Amino acid sequence: MFKVLLCIPPEYDYNFPPLGTPALCAFLRQKGIDTRQIDLNIRYRDFLANHILGSSIDLKEKRFLLKPIIKKFFAERLQNRYYSDLLARDNDGIFPYLPYDNNTSSSFYFTERLLSSDFLLRYLGDSQENTFYQFYEDERFLDFLDKEEISFLGISIISPSQVVASFTLGLLVKRNLAHIHVNIGGQWPTLYRNELIKNNDFFSCFDSMITFEGEKPLYKLISCLKAKKDISAIPNVMLKDNTLAQANRGRELDLNLLPCPDFEGLPLESY
Repeated sequence: MFKVLLCIPPEYDYNFPPLGTPALCAFLRQKGIDTRQIDLNIRYRDFLANHILGSSIDLKEKRFLLKPIIKKFFAERLQNRYYSDLLARDNDGIFPYLPYDNNTSSSFYFTERLLSSDFLLRYLGDSQENTFYQFYEDERFLDFLDKEEISFLGISIISPSQVVASFTLGLLVKRNLAHIHVNIGGQWPTLYRNELIKNNDFFSCFDSMITFEGEKPLYKLISCLKAKKDISAIPNVMLKDNTLAQANRGRELDLNLLPCPDFEGLPLESY
């Protein structure tokens, strides 16, 4: 059986769940595709809280204290690393507020510098320095994918703060469970599609990329993979060394005809 898992990667807002995977889940389930979704963003927050703040206070208090404490933790601990010059520092003259600067690995500043550096693949695969790598290991996420017999992993990237986590996960899957097709989609890949397609190193972390609206191209991609058909000409689906889909942009769907987002599988009470 061909099983699809869509995931919300760290690190994103904790006030409400994003609509991307619920909207796609509803569409795929309506089409009869065996689809699940998982929220790794919330899990990552609690992973950090438990590892940095220890066991002396309860989880609710840890969540409240997490942002200022973890900002201090990363600022003090991440000195003299091979990627130190890529880190955002308070005295380097950049804009004083960095979105998601509570975690160096997810600051917009660090993400942009890392993606254009020679350290990208080294950092993504570094189990000692990359906190996202440590999180996936702690969650035994690869074991979960293998046990659940997932065939297709879709990673929804809305913000630059999720890119390092998403690429880390994709690289882990491609190196260890190469039979799983890894796809990225969402606002960020759409905005940066022209740069992403230029760098083949990025495609070490995923097999395909969907730009613009995802419902129809995602369904077509999954259907073709299930049937072992060619996927090179699907509109909005971009592959390594293939810009054909960029020219064949699909038509937008009428929102009035789409099903309501399906939140089944997301921990809504944790937001």
